[in-house]
Amino acid sequence: MRQLYIIYPDLRREGPLPEDEVRLTQQEGGYPPGTTAWAAGMDHRLPVQETLQYLEEAEGRRAADSRDDSLPDLKTFDFVPFCKEIFRRHSVEEVSDLFCCGSRATTPPLSAVEAKWPAPWLFSRVLLVCLLCYLGFYLAITCFPESIHMLFPGWMFVGNFALPFSTLVLFFELNICRDYPFHRVVVAMCLGGVISLVCALFLFAGWDAPAELAGVLEEPAKFLPAMLLGGGLYKKRILTGILLGGAVGAGFAAFESAGYVFGTLLDEESTSTPAGVLHLRAALAPFGHVVWTAMVAGAFCRTVDLLRRKGREFTRIYHGFRVFAYASFLRIFATAVVLHVAWNSLLLGHIFIGLIGWGILLRLVYTGILQVRNEQAESPDA
Repeated sequence: MRQLYIIYPDLRREGPLPEDEVRLTQQEGGYPPGTTAWAAGMDHRLPVQETLQYLEEAEGRRAADSRDDSLPDLKTFDFVPFCKEIFRRHSVEEVSDLFCCGSRATTPPLSAVEAKWPAPWLFSRVLLVCLLCYLGFYLAITCFPESIHMLFPGWMFVGNFALPFSTLVLFFELNICRDYPFHRVVVAMCLGGVISLVCALFLFAGWDAPAELAGVLEEPAKFLPAMLLGGGLYKKRILTGILLGGAVGAGFAAFESAGYVFGTLLDEESTSTPAGVLHLRAALAPFGHVVWTAMVAGAFCRTVDLLRRKGREFTRIYHGFRVFAYASFLRIFATAVVLHVAWNSLLLGHIFIGLIGWGILLRLVYTGILQVRNEQAESPDA
């Protein structure tokens, strides 16, 4: 049965409540004027009566779909429908509803999850806000060069985090199960970014590796924190694994880029400028670390799911290390390392390498949606 959340005019919230209980209350006298309701699968809140009508119509559509043996082909990825919501106006309430997830009260039941390609849009708003903040700092530095010591840290912070963080919000929207709260995503980005950076520096300290081979050390340094954060990656679905891996990759990318920008500022002999380094690394950020770590973490969760279906037990963190013995995971991990090495070696164009990574990642997203659909088919409550 559907669960509804009631939002009163004074912003007081109530729920989750069974649909039958809400219908009974509405019939016996209703809710105060201005009261809205929301249920999983709705784009935004509506007045209580309209919400109940929406659920009736959705139930009718679901019954009609159940009579049709054919299901939409998830492999048919169409870029236009995927981006359709970006250009539609969205309310502040819709933003709040998107971020309100991951707790016992706000995680929708598996039966209410729509196992299809989502249409993300919030990431574009986050990117716009970040770009406006960056532009504000840039104009302030231009107009007040004597105050650059006060403005430069903010300019560098916003510039290095804008695109990695926006990409991370995209991964948050791709997680159709809505089972991981956003504040923990931010914690994973910050804490995972720091841990992975320190691990990479530790590995480099023991091996004087050329820059071209940095991926051999950095990919394991990023994946291990992703594997351990959030109570253990072995507990997560594929889409949540992609989200956690992307969080660690985003933190690593932003902190590393900030280090390069600051290093250029301190190096008096450098032919590059801090602005040039920042702009280049920021533009390439969505094609590098964020994608590589996300696809490795997603592949890890996919392999765990395959092994669970074969009867293997995963109840402790150390059980997750079994995955390193299976080719289904190692192929993706090795691909991430090769892409990283090719990126640093300039053997291929960065955008081309990035598109290869995104192709693999979208395939894993497709597999994650299929995983949800299979769980729905196997669940007696779905």
